[in-house]
Amino acid sequence: IYSPTRFGTRYVNPGNSDEIDYTKMTISGSILHAANDVRNIGVAITFFDEYDNQIGAEIIQIENARPDVPYPFTAKIEMALNRPFASHSSYVLYSDPIP
Repeated sequence: IYSPTRFGTRYVNPGNSDEIDYTKMTISGSILHAANDVRNIGVAITFFDEYDNQIGAEIIQIENARPDVPYPFTAKIEMALNRPFASHSSYVLYSDPIP
């Protein structure tokens, strides 16, 4: 968290301790189903360190997703390292039509 001052930017720790715990993280987002039929959808979100090693992941599953409807999500994940991630990726695992 930063706080602009007259002399520059001052960084403020958001917690009570002097260290931020990067092993636990909350992610949120939204998936917009754009197909013309009802589907079960699975989306994976992965997090990587500076050496491209995967250090965290979450799978979001939406059942009976209707066309043109946004589906918001929030998930808590545990990371393998106690430092910020360097990059992330998200992709569709499956998009199965419902008969």
